[in-house]
This record gives sequence, C-alpha cells and structure tokens, in this order.
Amino acid sequence: DSYDSLKVVLFLIQAFDALGNAVAVLLLSGSHRMAKVERSQGSQCGCWKVEKAEHSRNQQTSHEDVNWTRKVEELSMRGMTLRSLLQFYQENLPSMPDWKYAPREHKTRDVVRRAIIPLTSREECAFSVSAFNKDGPKRAQVMVTHNWGNSFSDLLAAVLSDALQECSFSLPAELLQEDCAFLQDLLAKMGRLDETYWICAFAVNQHISICHSNPYDRDPFTNQLHPVCHCNSTNIIDSDGRSASSEINKFDDMMRLLATTGGCRQVIAVDKPLDLFRRAWCVAEIAEAKRLQMDQSLKLWSKATLQERARTLE
Repeated sequence: DSYDSLKVVLFLIQAFDALGNAVAVLLLSGSHRMAKVERSQGSQCGCWKVEKAEHSRNQQTSHEDVNWTRKVEELSMRGMTLRSLLQFYQENLPSMPDWKYAPREHKTRDVVRRAIIPLTSREECAFSVSAFNKDGPKRAQVMVTHNWGNSFSDLLAAVLSDALQECSFSLPAELLQEDCAFLQDLLAKMGRLDETYWICAFAVNQHISICHSNPYDRDPFTNQLHPVCHCNSTNIIDSDGRSASSEINKFDDMMRLLATTGGCRQVIAVDKPLDLFRRAWCVAEIAEAKRLQMDQSLKLWSKATLQERARTLE
C-alpha cells in the first residue's frame, strides 16, 4: 500500500546515501561478474544469451550458462508453504537434541547452525527439498528479504503478518509464543496456509556453502561457537562470484526469473534494531525488487519502532 511504498522509498534513499553501500550493492547485484546479456527471443523460462568476447571460449561459456540457468530455475522452486514453516517452528525446533531453542534469544543464524544444518545433514540438501518439508518445495510467490542477525521468531512473525495482511508483526509474534494453534487455525480459515515464501535459510543448500566452517556464530547463552557439520559435501568457495554450482550468487537472477514468469512479491522483514538497512546484501535485494517493479511490503515490529530508531538510519 502507499504507506509501505513510502517507507521503502525513504529507506532506499537513506541506505544508498553512503558510498560504501553503493559499492557493495554493485558487487552483490551481480553486475560486476555477469557478461552483457539479452533475453532470448520467445523465451519464457528466463534463459539468457551471452555476448562472448572471445570466440575460443564459446563452447565453455555456453555450457556454464546452461548450468547457471538451471541452478537459477532450481532455486526459484524452493519456496515453502506457511504450513511447512509453522510445522518447522512447532515440531522440528523444539525437538532438537542437545540444544534448546529460546525464541526471545536465538537469531536466524543460530537456527541455521543448530537446526536446519543438522536436520538436513544426512540428505545434504536444502531444508525446502528435504524429507522434513512435508508439503515439498514450491514455486515461490513471495521473496523474503531479511538478515540472519534478526530473531528467528520475529522473522517468522513478519512472514505471518504478510499472510494476515498486517503491517506490524508484533501481534503474530505474540501469538507464536502464546497460541500457535489459534494462529494456524486463523490462517487456515483465511486460506493462507498454502502461500509460498522463499527464505534463504531454508532454500539454500547450506551443505555446499557454510556447514563445514564457523568462524564467528556463537550461542548467546554459552558464548560457544556452534558446531560444524561433518557431512560429505564440499563447501563451494566462489571468490569471483562465477560458480554455476553456488547457490548464494544468483539471488538477482532468481528474482528476475520469478518476477518475469508468473510474478513474485517481496516482503522486507525488518528487525527491531533496523540493522537490515546496514546490510548491503539486503539493500541490494530491495533495490533489485524495485527495479523489477515487484510489489514490496515492509514489515516492522511497530510504527513506534521506526520513530524511535529513525536517527540510526541517518
């Protein structure tokens, strides 16, 4: 709505004011690593034809391009239903061995390290395509932009506030803690449980990206580094952002594919301290969604939060 659009514009203007963020956005948007592209005539799957500078590399580039596009299409099909997200929150999180989830303390990064990675270590895949996702992976209807330093329960509450058509996620957050069954019943009656959301923590295969190393993610209670995974997968090192196998260098292409083949909205799940707007990757996603003319919706804890912390964005 107009209120959400106004807030997005305000944040974009302020976030892009710093040269550092502008440079980071350029790097993360993919423009530094992609060759000049043009959409193939008659294509409906988002395939791209690359102008090659060197004739001798035509065959290799074409092969890499096909693999890149295949991975982009694969990622776009890793959305999860609200039903599955609530099932993870109600059933999987509380049952993790050797770790007790604390909704008010644990961040998304903690949940990734102590729940998502361990649960999928046997299959060595993204959670959305694992056996734990009973509804199975779906084409994403909504792309969720968030930062891993945010409370995981607040991230889920922001997603739920979108389904409930609320700007603030304070009420869904309270219901998650106090009466999750009522919340699920309400969403079922509204016909919202089948809506699909793309959240990187669930959609990206952590076993080819971060699972074998952890230099800084610590449990807030023990201050101990979260344990690493001992699966047989190899974490991809992609220093130049060109790896066709990597799943963390294609968000801009995936957003473009979703936006141009059936449509996709963006939900911006803002943490209470508003740190999301200091994360260049998040700002890049917001800018890309704006460029693609995707409908954007800002989810805040409350209007008061914005008023209280507005100065932190200056």
